[in-house]
Amino acid sequence: MLGSTASSAPPTHNLDGGRDRECDSEGQQETFPGSVLERFAAEVAEQRSVGGPDEPRDHVEGEEAPPAHVEPARGERDHRPPAWDEPSDEDQLAAALVDLALGPADADLRFLAREHTPAQRLLEVVAEQVRGVVPCHGAGSAREDDQRQVHVARTGQHARGDHRRLARNQRKEHVSVGQAEDQQVRPPLPGELVGQPVQQSTIGSQTSARAYAAGVAEGRDQGAVWARSERSVGAPNSRDRDPRATLLALAERAPSVEEIDHYGEGGLAQRLEARIAELLGKEAAVWMPSGTMAQQIALRLHSERRGTNRVAFHPLCHLEDHEERAYEVLHGLKAELLGSRDRPITVSDLDELEEPVAAVLLELPDRELGGVLRPWDDLVALCDRARQDGAALHLDGARLWQCGPFYERGLDEIAALFDTVYVSFYKDLAAPAGAALAGPADLIEEARVWQVRHGGRLYSVHPYLIAAERGLDEVLPRIPDFVAHARDLGTALAQLDGIEIVPDPPQTTMFHLYVRRPLEPLQEAALDQAERTGTFLGFVRATDKPEAQRLELTIGPASLEVPVAEATALWQELLTTVAEPSPARAR
Repeated sequence: MLGSTASSAPPTHNLDGGRDRECDSEGQQETFPGSVLERFAAEVAEQRSVGGPDEPRDHVEGEEAPPAHVEPARGERDHRPPAWDEPSDEDQLAAALVDLALGPADADLRFLAREHTPAQRLLEVVAEQVRGVVPCHGAGSAREDDQRQVHVARTGQHARGDHRRLARNQRKEHVSVGQAEDQQVRPPLPGELVGQPVQQSTIGSQTSARAYAAGVAEGRDQGAVWARSERSVGAPNSRDRDPRATLLALAERAPSVEEIDHYGEGGLAQRLEARIAELLGKEAAVWMPSGTMAQQIALRLHSERRGTNRVAFHPLCHLEDHEERAYEVLHGLKAELLGSRDRPITVSDLDELEEPVAAVLLELPDRELGGVLRPWDDLVALCDRARQDGAALHLDGARLWQCGPFYERGLDEIAALFDTVYVSFYKDLAAPAGAALAGPADLIEEARVWQVRHGGRLYSVHPYLIAAERGLDEVLPRIPDFVAHARDLGTALAQLDGIEIVPDPPQTTMFHLYVRRPLEPLQEAALDQAERTGTFLGFVRATDKPEAQRLELTIGPASLEVPVAEATALWQELLTTVAEPSPARAR
């Protein structure tokens, strides 16, 4: 075996989008039962050692600002100041910082802070909290600084008890880029029991900072050659991404003036959102600019409904690896990382959770694991187990469009396992950008409010809406053909000496190809071959092991132009051209 289910650096040309994110009134947020206010004073005093009103400057921890004296609040209506009593700029900024610093489980506390804390003192307090959050880009550093972040404990829960579990997770999982795993295994294949030991791969590993930098540095040249190539085996064709051609195609679908949207309202937007809701079997859907925005909003709303800010997902989840931990910094969510970086989440991983979580996020397919899908019965059992403890199920379905052929089920039947579903319009459907969040009608209405708060409610997005419709009409019906081609190509390439396919055989339109050749000679030979033949094989990326490189192949319309036999012959030629790494260099 040669490959690994490791992640690698995304290409800089943004072919696959980089993995991989002002106007009307805001809705009401759900809050906890009023009892939280009665518990708060006693619990916070105990956990933060804050003195009573008669001793405001005693018992203050570290450099934390002392509690301020209470001042009466100004008159407000629905959290908005009346025209004749508008607050100062400092008061408005303080309220905004409180909303960021206190998570979804702290709605009542935001109200108290907004009503009873002078603006200047509040800014000092929140600034101290923000300083403990912003620098934490890596998972390791974030965990070390958890004690500096705002945390409201539930009844009977000691605030510092949380850090012990975070420390356990840190020991158990290496989640920051650059921390290579000691053991590398491939994901389970169809017919294997999920959770059972599988054969260890001999090459390939998680992408380190060094490998990432190498991929980025080399990606520019590869992107230029790709743009000049006439055909592509494992990436979109450059002419399919040509801006002029794309805009001309969209112009043919240009809506009437009556149909265009204004701030997400209008016939075109309503038509697309209704279509997505029906396709996924959900009550409602809302278009959003990115999946990054959609998923953070979904998890926050699930957290508010269940009274806890804890959510759970895979260590290679997009929220953890590619979003600068925005779920924590913006929404105060705390992540439980489930399972190993080298396999999908299993039921046994859920059994290890020590406390309930508001939501469990699953990705179908698992992109960082090569597009692997767990068997249907295992997926159902996993979702059932998550619900036993009252957790909501959220689906990262950026590439859900690919899953139907493997499961032999409609998208609505797959989506029925989940409370909320995010889908992307550019990952497989070739739109320039855009996503949708689908779920219960009341939750989607709240999501629209949070879209405004995220700055995602744009004046008009009709080009993206018609691009999404184009993808649904023209690309989605061809997905089964792409999956069949991926299986045939993967099976053929797996027969070549020096190549491993993950998963083998491919289960969706994508798979990872690991090749036992040194990085720079392989990249140069592949570029030479592409310029000579006009056929681009894919973007070669480094892994932690110098003797093994990775390509993520995604089959689309362009791939069907290159027959499997021809693509296999080109790969055989490339392997023959580049010498295998010497045993002395292999490690």
